[in-house]
Amino acid sequence: MINFKEYVKDVVQTELNESMISFNSEKVNNIVDSVIFDCNEIGDYHYRFDDIVEWNVNQHLSHS
Repeated sequence: MINFKEYVKDVVQTELNESMISFNSEKVNNIVDSVIFDCNEIGDYHYRFDDIVEWNVNQHLSHS
């Protein structure tokens, strides 16, 4: 069984790697928590998931 948090972390890390961005593990975990929060708010984990990840990464970049 896949752990959703680990799945989100892999997707976030892939997004960061593709953008050639490096964050420490605490920052990555903060982004993961934000993505999960947003998915819970929307109520559908499949709804624009990639957009939610990208938006959260960009938000954390702009506030770094």
